[in-house]
Amino acid sequence: KEIPVIPGAELAAFSLAAQQIGGDYYDFVRIDERHFGIAIADVSGKGVAGAIVMSLCRGALRIKAQNNLSPAAVLRGMQEVLSPDLAEDMFITLLYMIYDLDTRELRVARAGHTHPLVNPGNHGKPWTIDSAGIGIGIADNESFSAALEEVSVTLSPGDTVVVYTDGVTEAMDQRQNEWGVLNLVKTIQLSSLDGDHPGVQGLAETVQQKLLQFTGDMPQYDDMTLVALRISS
Repeated sequence: KEIPVIPGAELAAFSLAAQQIGGDYYDFVRIDERHFGIAIADVSGKGVAGAIVMSLCRGALRIKAQNNLSPAAVLRGMQEVLSPDLAEDMFITLLYMIYDLDTRELRVARAGHTHPLVNPGNHGKPWTIDSAGIGIGIADNESFSAALEEVSVTLSPGDTVVVYTDGVTEAMDQRQNEWGVLNLVKTIQLSSLDGDHPGVQGLAETVQQKLLQFTGDMPQYDDMTLVALRISS
C-alpha cells in the first residue's frame, strides 16, 4: 500500500497494468532489523489469469522469505510450491534481492527475470548484476535449482539499483520501435543529474514520464513495472 522507509536507503516504484488488472508484481519484505527483501516478478499472462497466479506468488514469497537470508533458497522454495499448479503455457520470472542495512551488501537471485541495473553514485558507467536462472514453472525442481545462481555485491552511498519488468524496455512507439535498455539507462543517468527532481522518487517519476512520452498513443500491450533502490548513507 505504501513504499516502506528503511535506514540509509530510499525506495521508489511504479506499476502500470496493460489491462484493468495485471500480472506484474513488486514487493518489499522486512526480514529482520538488519535485512530487507525486494522482489519484482512477471507472470507470462495478463488479466485475471495473470493476477491470480501473481497473488499465489506473493503468498509463497511472504512465507518462504521469513527468516531466510538466501534469495536463491527463497526462489527454490517458491518453485517447489508454485510449479505444480502452473499451466503448461504459464511461468513466472522473478528477481529477489536481500539488502543488508549494516554492510550495504545486496544478495541477488534471478529466476529468469531481467538483470538489475546499477547506476554508480560516482557517475561511473552503469553496469548489470549478472546471475544465472530460469523462470519458475519452466523446468522440474532439480533443473531449476541447478540453473539458479546467487551473487552478492557491496554498494556505496549514491549507488542506485533499478529492477524492472520487460514491459518497460519492450514498450513500443507507433513505428514499432522498442524503448530498449539503452533508453532506460540514459534516463536513469540523466535523472541522477536532475536537480529539479532529486532522489529516487524523482528517478521513478522521470522514467515513467519518458516511457509514456515514447509510447504516445500506442496501446500498452504489456504490464510495466519498475523498482529503484538508492543508497543514501
